[in-house]
Order: sequence, then C-alpha cells, then structure tokens
Amino acid sequence: LRTLSVGCVAPEIEGLDMDGKPMKLSDARGHVVLLEFWGTWCGPCMALVPEHSKLVQRMEGKPFLLLGVNSDADRVAAKQGGQERGITWRSWFDGGQARHGDGAIHRAWSIDFWPTMYLIDAHGKIRFKGHLLRGSGEITDPKRFNPALPPIPALQKFSYLEDCVDLLVKEAEAARANGSVVVGTLVPAKVRPSARSVLRPTEVSDQR
Repeated sequence: LRTLSVGCVAPEIEGLDMDGKPMKLSDARGHVVLLEFWGTWCGPCMALVPEHSKLVQRMEGKPFLLLGVNSDADRVAAKQGGQERGITWRSWFDGGQARHGDGAIHRAWSIDFWPTMYLIDAHGKIRFKGHLLRGSGEITDPKRFNPALPPIPALQKFSYLEDCVDLLVKEAEAARANGSVVVGTLVPAKVRPSARSVLRPTEVSDQR
C-alpha cells in the first residue's frame, strides 16, 4: 500500500492496549516509534525481546517509544506471556480472531508476516521498515548500507535497527529543541530492570 511506503505519514492506530486502556499512535508524536506486530506464538518475535529490551533501556530518557500490536487469541494470556519474557512496552491488542492477521489494525496495515516492524520519526512519517530492522552483523561494502545513515567503515559490526534509531532520535531531539514538532501525550512505560527476557522455545512456534 502506498500509505505504508517510506516517507508517508503512518496511518493512525487507535484502539485498546493490553490493559484495556485507549491508545492512539498519533499521541506518540515527538517520539521516534518502533512499531512491531508480534505474538507470543511467534518464535522470531519472542527471540527479539532481549534485543528490544536492551534498546528500550538504552533509550530511557530519550524521545523513543517501542509500541507493539499483538495478535494472540487471548488478551490476558498474551499479556502474561509477554511479561514473563520481559516485555515492558505497551501494545495494542488486535487478536482474538480466527486468524492472526484478521484484526482491524493488522488488516489496515496489510500484515501477513510476523514480526513486521516500522520505524516512525518524530513527525509521524515512516522512515524505515521491513526485515532489515532485524539485521545485525558485519558490513563488507559500505556503499550497500542505507545512504541515509552515517558512513560505516568496512567490516565494522553494526545493528541496523540501533543505527536507524540513533539517527532518528537525534532528529527528534533537534526538532524538539527548535519547536518544529508538537510532543504528544504518550510516554514510555517505566523500564523494569528485573524483568526476565527468557525465551522458551518449546512454548512458541516459528512465524507463519
């Protein structure tokens, strides 16, 4: 969909979170938002929790939010399962359907693969998306790296997600300083250092 292309303003998401409280994506303006479509049933989703937990802790006090859209069949079980594995960030509950992708938010965002991630800037525009946000490793040809990001020396280790977040957070801080962005009312959840980020492979499956 063109509305989900890089450079477009992200479509509004409005619904209830895992606690049944209302939440709107537009209320996150002024923050960089990592939006992840996930489920406790999805092995790759759960495998990313430790990495995402570290990112949330590193970004504490900065204009950054990690927000999820959950596709589990049962809200209470999904909340408990996520907390047991270390998820501290808020998510919309968009599950309880016959199929994982049948929720209204999933249909609006054309989700048929989990996890799917979008990185949205402080002005609400989609800046990065897709499987590259799961990437890390070593880059052998700096010219193949995203030209929007600072140059990366050959063979230097990198995390595509963290580098993208750092870039957009710097932009958000500058926008806040010069007053070019209105800061929304959504604020990060408090980080719980003691939260467990334990993946139990026997309890989850590969995404499908």
